[in-house]
Amino acid sequence: IIDTSLNGTYISKHDERDWHLLLSEQGQRRQRQRGETIPGNPSTEAILSEGDTIALVDPKYPERFYFQFSQSTY
Repeated sequence: IIDTSLNGTYISKHDERDWHLLLSEQGQRRQRQRGETIPGNPSTEAILSEGDTIALVDPKYPERFYFQFSQSTY
């Protein structure tokens, strides 16, 4: 997954307790210009595994996306 947003994307590896921020370079610049704190040194992309959870903008946001592989029957 590649984050191209200005606000970030959070990824949790299977447990929805430990979240990792992805933030585009443009999003990082914008947040620094606004004087906002950026936690750690966020990546712009990550490799997803089955069972990973994706939260847009903030892990507290009520909508979640769950990543799973589909098996082709072809």
